[in-house]
Amino acid sequence: MLFIPMVYTSIKKACYNLVKACHSVYMNRQKIQENEMSYKTNEAWEDFYKETDPKKRLEIYERTVKETDDDGANELRRKLYEKRHTDPKNKGNEVDRGLWNMLVIPVNTKVQFKMWPGTLRELKNSLKDLGLDEIREGDETGEGAVYWEIRNIARRYFETCSGSGYGRKLFGLIESTEQEKLEKTVRDVYAMVDEIPVKFGLQEEMRVFSDAVRDEFMDQSNEAKELYIKVKNSKLT
Repeated sequence: MLFIPMVYTSIKKACYNLVKACHSVYMNRQKIQENEMSYKTNEAWEDFYKETDPKKRLEIYERTVKETDDDGANELRRKLYEKRHTDPKNKGNEVDRGLWNMLVIPVNTKVQFKMWPGTLRELKNSLKDLGLDEIREGDETGEGAVYWEIRNIARRYFETCSGSGYGRKLFGLIESTEQEKLEKTVRDVYAMVDEIPVKFGLQEEMRVFSDAVRDEFMDQSNEAKELYIKVKNSKLT
């Protein structure tokens, strides 16, 4: 007789967890849609944010500035571009400091103690290099410019994640499969946008960064979107 109540309880718990998981998936998708609406930018700048080649982006910037009215963020867009592609020690070098910082940030989640000397300072320096210090309260256009620039950095970062050198195994001798690369990428994305902000108490400071990286990854493919939601939900349960 005790068997029936136990089965009923197990089924009830399983149904509850299923409903909870479905609700979480729905809320995650809703949040992505809301983010993309919140950070809308002038359509004239779509090509600028889709292109990942620095020289081509500069050409698009200069052309767009001439052909469209300033929405109030043109100067900031140029500043973010120059900050990203200027080497402070040698201005003649071609660099992408945004991409470099995107590669460095996931390492912070592997630090066991959040107050380990220099870790928090290095993380904040990375966020500054990414342009988050340029956001001014109440300036939605400026915030949007920073958000879309970080999405462009993330887009270039994800291009490197599909390369033959990404996630190699056995001391770099064996190339990972496409699925293994995707799984490693989603782990890094989750670390950047979900784990690190909480670990270091920087949820608000990293809000725009987290939204940009998450949204760009979700736009890569349906498989990437579903895998991220699956990983996130597994961490919540």
